[in-house]
This record gives sequence, structure tokens and C-alpha cells, in this order.
Amino acid sequence: MTAKHRSLRLRMLATTATVALLALPGAAYAQLVSSGDLVTAEDSAGNPNQITITNPDASTANISVLAPVVVANWNQFNVPTGTTLNVANASAAAQASLLNRVIGGGFSDIGGTINAAGVNFWLVNQNGILFGDTATVNASSFYASTLDLSDADFFDFYEGTDNAGNGAGTISFVTNPFATTFISAFSGMGTAPTFVTNGTLMFVSPALNLTAGTYDAGSGTANFVAATAIDVTFNAGSPVAFTIPAGTTVASQEVSGNITGDSARFVFQTAAGVMNALLTVNANVATSAVPTGTGIFLYTGGASQASVTVGGAWSSSGGVDADVNGDLTFSQDLSGSYASVQAAGDLTAQAITATAGMIDIDAGSVAAGALKATGDVRARRSRSTRRVR
Repeated sequence: MTAKHRSLRLRMLATTATVALLALPGAAYAQLVSSGDLVTAEDSAGNPNQITITNPDASTANISVLAPVVVANWNQFNVPTGTTLNVANASAAAQASLLNRVIGGGFSDIGGTINAAGVNFWLVNQNGILFGDTATVNASSFYASTLDLSDADFFDFYEGTDNAGNGAGTISFVTNPFATTFISAFSGMGTAPTFVTNGTLMFVSPALNLTAGTYDAGSGTANFVAATAIDVTFNAGSPVAFTIPAGTTVASQEVSGNITGDSARFVFQTAAGVMNALLTVNANVATSAVPTGTGIFLYTGGASQASVTVGGAWSSSGGVDADVNGDLTFSQDLSGSYASVQAAGDLTAQAITATAGMIDIDAGSVAAGALKATGDVRARRSRSTRRVR
């Protein structure tokens, strides 16, 4: 197994927390974010009033970020359908970083447009985030999470300090039993949410139900993570690494649409007692990583077996690493510079192509069409206990 798999360090802790999907109500009465929603906005020195927000009309909000790194707490944060939020970097830094945390009781309705060029834009709401089918997000990087993180962690991440004590490059996401989901709503009217960055694009939650969308990370990485606690480490020049203290109790996860970027990561960890866990990735994925790097990374693990169904075509100029603790099905072609596929259950694949290396398969059984590689093709069929790395 490749070293890339070992970068995902797994620390299994039993959890009895129940993470349930909320039946989110209609968002017809959501109001565009305004200054009346803002509670605090501070930089790492504790200086207040580090953003300004104006509403020139009923459908527009403008935020200016006055310091390089700011944490803003809001009673509610909504950008409903037909509205626009413009976020500008008014600091002395080349990029500003803004964490928007909802501390009130409602989910966030994002059906409109967020323009945040020059800003690393974070939205954290443990009550849920609902992306409507007309949602559009443009930002330097974009993080959407229903897991919380500490202010110290956020400042460490962008300022190179380690006041949180877990390393300057690590973000620790944590949850509570009431944290729920964010949902990409798709009406079937021919539109779908669009997310565009030129850096990290990340969705983190106990439950992912991103049923349609365009996810373009540009030269960065698109990340889709389902767990109830996770440490994410970003190291310059190396892949994103995940340490997962606690899995999710939500059995069904879905990511669909079209995904592009330098690389893509799909990580799904289950808690004990979860039955029939399934990750569905009905997304076409095309990434541009260097041939020796990981272009697409897929992982499911945890105390309960989770299977994966991939309904889209996957193609990368980098390698493809898949490590699944259940059955794994690729219903369209899979192509990478190399392909390393491990499934504790059965592997079904239409076709796997390695354009600059080998194909290495380890599964309970293998039912595959064409296996084409410039290097070796190795397919092992075993029912042995899955290794923990």
C-alpha cells in the first residue's frame, strides 16, 4: 500500500453521539445578512469591529474585512435566492481570511451569490447550511462546515502561530450531538449550485447531502469530509492529511455533480452501530495533479463497514488512491497516472487505466472490465481482515 494511504492517521474512539438529519424548513423568510445580525468581529489581538457591513438595498450586502484574519460571530447568516453578498479585502494583506460562525439557532440559507475574491471565506453553522440550486460562491478559498473550530485554531492557521497547541497547519473540527447537515438543494429546473475557488474548497459535516453542484477548486483541492470530529493538516507541498477521532452516525452520504481542481478528496468515517452505510459519489471528477501525486483520494473507514458507489467518470493526471472498508463500485471509467485500489469487500469496475504507472488492486473479489497500465497490473483477491494503518 502506498505512503499516501499512511498520511491518513486513524485514531478510533467509540462514540455514542447521535447526529440526526434535521427536516429543514423552507427558507422563504430568510433575510439577507445585515449589521443587525453581527455579534462580534475580532482579530487575534482581540480588537473589535474588524469588519463593516452595509446594505445599500434590500438584495445587496457588502462586507469589508479590515484586518488580515478576522473571526465574526453572527446570530444568523443568510444569503437567500435573488440576493448578493460582496466581501472585500480592506486589510493590508494580499488576502484576508474571515471566519463566519453562526451562534444563533437557525440554519444558513445560501441560495444567492457570494462574491469574495481576495478572501478566504469560512461559513460555520452547527445548525446546518442549505445551499439552494441558484447558489454561487466565488472566493480565494471556501470552507463550509457544520463542525465548529476554535478561534485560536483559525488564527494559528493563517498567522503561523500555535496557540491552540495542535500545530500551525492543523485545523481541529469538533461537533455536538445537535450538529446536523448542509444540503445542496436541486429543484430539477436546470440549475445547480456553483462553487469556484483558486485554493481549498472544503465541505465538512456529519452528513453530506450535496445532490448536485459544480465544484471548481482551481489550483487547489476539493475536499468532502463526513465525520463528527476531524483534524485536517495542510502541509505545503504535500497532500492534505486527515486524523479522525470520531465517525458519523449518519449512514447515507452523497456528493454529485462535477468536480475539478488540482486534486479531490472524499473521506467518510462511520461510528459504531451504523447499518448499511453508503457513500454515493455521482460526480464526474477531473483533476490536474502532477503524475507522481495523488489526484483523487477516496477513503471510508470506522467501526462500521461502509460501501461506496461511484456513478461518475473519474480522471486525473495524478494518481488515484481508493481505500474502502466495504464494497466499491465504479460504474464509469477510472483513469489516473497510477491506480491503487483497496476494498475490504468486493470491487466492481467498468474500466481502470493507469497512464504512467501500475494498477494495484486488493479486494475480496474483483469484477472489472479492461485493466490497462503502462506498468504492472496486480489484482489480489483476499478476504483477510482489513489492515489499520
